[in-house]
Amino acid sequence: MRYCEEIPLYKKVANLQYLPSDEEIKLIVKNCPICIDGEPTEEVEVSGYRNLPRVETNKVRGGMCLVIAEGIALKATETQRK
Repeated sequence: MRYCEEIPLYKKVANLQYLPSDEEIKLIVKNCPICIDGEPTEEVEVSGYRNLPRVETNKVRGGMCLVIAEGIALKATETQRK
């Protein structure tokens, strides 16, 4: 659920070509064999799912948002065709 809050927050402060739905985000995170993480890049902080032991910051992690939203969700149809 942290990802579902963080990605739309990133869209408010930076440009995203594609904003995946909560269902798409959950599907990606659930099925990804690695933990997609990143360094904090924005000053804005999440309001829920704070101080999680597995996430070192409460600030938005831009790299993680870009990987999920534009790297996986946006390009998913292209990778399925190949």
